[in-house]
Amino acid sequence: MPGWVEIPLRDHIAQATGLPVVLGNDANAAALGEWRFGGGIGRRHMVYITVSTGIGGGVIVDGHLVEGRYGCGGELGFMVFDPVSGALWEDMASGTGLARAAERVLPDHPMSLLHALSAGGNVRAQHVALAAAQGDALALALMEREAELLGLGFASIMHIFSPEIILVGGSVITEIRSCSHGLLL
Repeated sequence: MPGWVEIPLRDHIAQATGLPVVLGNDANAAALGEWRFGGGIGRRHMVYITVSTGIGGGVIVDGHLVEGRYGCGGELGFMVFDPVSGALWEDMASGTGLARAAERVLPDHPMSLLHALSAGGNVRAQHVALAAAQGDALALALMEREAELLGLGFASIMHIFSPEIILVGGSVITEIRSCSHGLLL
């Protein structure tokens, strides 16, 4: 964040609230929140995936957050999905990846609703979800590809961690659900 250099944020928040404060990344915080108060209550092994501009993960194993040696454990978006290009899961299946995939095919589909919603370029995942919810064939195909890519990642996570549950959230998932009324998930 521009201008934020050596700001004792944790101390400021603790002082303002009178509560103990721990700082962490968004996916780990979401995983802990779901484990303690949400869909992960009562589970000893769970994974939380956030799909937004990137893909993040928070992993609970035997009731403990996996942070790894440098606090980088559970960064599931960094799984390599294409050994030829080195593309990561988040390169391909995040909101940014979905938008890039749409931008590549959009010039070949000038009559699509997706083309109109994005004004012929500058596509966002939100445009794809909205066009898909309205039955646009191009957007539906892109959403099918998105579902396949997310599913491949979830299958890998199941084999790596064998969690009791995988919980999924993030702005892309929220947008998909709100635009599709849950029909595409």
